Amino acid sequence: MALASERTPLDAIESLRVAVTERAARLFSGFQHRRAMQRIARFSDHGLQDIDLERDWDGSIIPRQR
Repeated sequence: MALASERTPLDAIESLRVAVTERAARLFSGFQHRRAMQRIARFSDHGLQDIDLERDWDGSIIPRQR
C-alpha cells in the first residue's frame, strides 16, 4: 500500500468516484425497494396470498406462514 505522500491526485479522485458510485447504487436500490413495497402494500389480502405473502397484525408485509 502506498503512503499518502506517494498517492497521486488521480488516485484520490478515483477513490472518491468509487465511493460516490457505491453510495448512489445503495440509494437507488433503497428507492426501488420502497417503490416495490408501496405497490405490494396496495394488494388485497387474497392477492398477497397468491404470491406467498401475508399482512402481519401491524400491516407490514411478511412471507406467508404455512
